[in-house]
Amino acid sequence: MSRAPQSEIQAISLFKQLGRKAVEARFNELSRLAQARLDESYRIHGTIPVGFTALNFMTNDERTERHQLLLAIQLCTDPQAEAHARIMDRRAAMKRGIHAVTVG
Repeated sequence: MSRAPQSEIQAISLFKQLGRKAVEARFNELSRLAQARLDESYRIHGTIPVGFTALNFMTNDERTERHQLLLAIQLCTDPQAEAHARIMDRRAAMKRGIHAVTVG
C-alpha cells in the first residue's frame, strides 16, 4: 500500500482546517486577481502573448497556493455525488407533491 504524497496530505489538512467555503473563496479570489492582472495588461498593451492565460499573471507563491487549494477541492469534494444527491432530493420532494426550487 502506498502513502499519499505530502502535498495531498497537506491539501486535505488545509481543507479540514479552513473548511470548504473558505478554500473555494480563496481559490476564486486568486483567480479573480490573476484575471484582473491579465485584463489590465491587455488594457495597457492591447495584446496578450499567444498561449498566455490568467495563470501567467500569478506570482510563484500564488500559483503554489492555487495548486494546493485546487488539490484540496479535488480531493475533498465530490461534485458528481453532490449533484446526484440534489437530484434525488428533488425527486423525493416531487413525489411528496412539494415542488422545491434548489440552487447549486
